[in-house]
Amino acid sequence: FGNVTSITDPNSNVETYVYSADGRDLLEIQNELGAVVNTYDANHHLLSLQDRLSNIISFTYNADDLLATTTYPNTVVEEYLYNAQKRLAQTKLDSQIKGTYTYDSVGRVQSYTGPDGVQLTFQYDNLNRLTSITYPDGNSLSNNWSTISPWLLDSVTGRDGKTTQFAYDAEQQLTAETGPDLTRTRLEYDANGNLIKLIDANGNATSFEYDANNRLIKKTYADGKFVTYTYNSADQIATRTNARGITTSYGYDNKGNLSSVTYSDGTPSVSFSYDAYDRVISRTDAVGTTSYQYDANSNVLSVDGPWDNDTLQMTYDALDRRTSLTVPDGYTLNYGYDTQNRLSQLQFAEKTVAFGYQGAGIVPRTVTRQGTITTDYTYDTLLRNTAVTHKNGGTDINSFSYTYNAQDQRNSETVTQGDVPGPTQDIEISSEYNNLNQLLASTNPARAYEYDDDGNLIQGYTKDGYQFTAGYDDENRLTTL
Repeated sequence: FGNVTSITDPNSNVETYVYSADGRDLLEIQNELGAVVNTYDANHHLLSLQDRLSNIISFTYNADDLLATTTYPNTVVEEYLYNAQKRLAQTKLDSQIKGTYTYDSVGRVQSYTGPDGVQLTFQYDNLNRLTSITYPDGNSLSNNWSTISPWLLDSVTGRDGKTTQFAYDAEQQLTAETGPDLTRTRLEYDANGNLIKLIDANGNATSFEYDANNRLIKKTYADGKFVTYTYNSADQIATRTNARGITTSYGYDNKGNLSSVTYSDGTPSVSFSYDAYDRVISRTDAVGTTSYQYDANSNVLSVDGPWDNDTLQMTYDALDRRTSLTVPDGYTLNYGYDTQNRLSQLQFAEKTVAFGYQGAGIVPRTVTRQGTITTDYTYDTLLRNTAVTHKNGGTDINSFSYTYNAQDQRNSETVTQGDVPGPTQDIEISSEYNNLNQLLASTNPARAYEYDDDGNLIQGYTKDGYQFTAGYDDENRLTTL
């Protein structure tokens, strides 16, 4: 039948494949980690999949040969419902609605309603290109397609009504992007289509050079400083020399995995080793060696660092979700999940944190700590967090309410003190942003923020309210604070 029956890697590890008598169905994949086993019905539909830890996922189909249910190892069932045109209309997990779909007359998705009830509607042109997405608040994101090519965009207008425009050359390569504030970024290319120059909105030009194989070998910044690269025969980066002249060299094993990183300035080297399945099993640096162990599904079971008594141990359930993390002092953090695969509980020693949700929703609505301490979360129709209320029993401790601007940025915060003893004072905070979505100012207390031409924050405040100034090098790395 021409089916592949085995693959042997460069380290002589063998993976074998077993097929049905007619050669159509892959029945088993076997290697040193174990076997993955599949079963099929007479119509060659996949009925079950058993992983290397013997966890089984099973499938059923309807009369139209469409997938009807998936049953997971924890016995939770996912259902798939279809409309008269045999298009997916709804999905349910443990009887909770996860998603609902409607279609237009030609079968394009017209609307989608997610598990939290947020509905998006879609419009298309005669070429089936998406022209708009409308959100529950009535605002839309719209695409204006180019006349040069059917798959190039001339402009995109966001939900906030601000438009970004694009320009192209005869090769349909992007040559300019003009933002809502009319700032322009320009791009230039060589005959092979490689980007050779990028000029930002401030006129700063970054240039790029390539070798005969179109591999980047030099990147030069606006101030003349540059970074260079070399490659090995497998087209992997062999060296990188930065603007300070320091060379970093990279070594690889015979399967192409990164095996070593060395530096020309005396910085301690780092080395890696792998098992037969390309999983990192050790990392050695100046401090020592960190070792990793895995189960047959490649979940990390333990991380043993370079010091004594520093091992982390993890366990997982049949769905490969982490169920526990044990730290070196013997304490264990346990994780619990609900039937929607959402985190429902964290337990550490005698303390438990529980998470509550609405229906099949993905965002938490309540968090309960120490039995009576709760935090309630409220969201708007766009699933933006509009309020947080902390309570002790039935008594409000305090609450926070938020509003948003047209760019979906939080522009005000009101703090309301609850029924707690002592002096209280409600606080209202407002925020201001620029066209780059950078925070410029906030009130109560009044604070101003500044950025350099590369968008790095050069003046701001810590979470404790202390003002700071920051400096960066040519590669936008923090150098002073």
